[in-house]
Amino acid sequence: MTRQELEDKLKAIGSFPNSVPQSADILGRCKTLQDVAEEMVRIGSSCGNAQYVFFHFKALLNYDIRFKERFLSDAKLRLQPSELSQSILKNISNLEQTLP
Repeated sequence: MTRQELEDKLKAIGSFPNSVPQSADILGRCKTLQDVAEEMVRIGSSCGNAQYVFFHFKALLNYDIRFKERFLSDAKLRLQPSELSQSILKNISNLEQTLP
């Protein structure tokens, strides 16, 4: 994906709208959560790596209902109920309720 394509996608989902070019640089360079952590330190961000990824992921879930449906369906298939905490099950249930 080109940098411009990445910027266009970030603009579309609306995550960190005031820093799309910076987010495109970060997400274009970083391949792991540890890479994002190092980048957050490098730029002096108060946002942690997990937070940063979560905000983008949440924006994507809210933007693309088909992705949200596939993600939730796949999560249920891959994760056994005994492996999930009650809070995670509740979060999945809450997300499913937002589906049309």
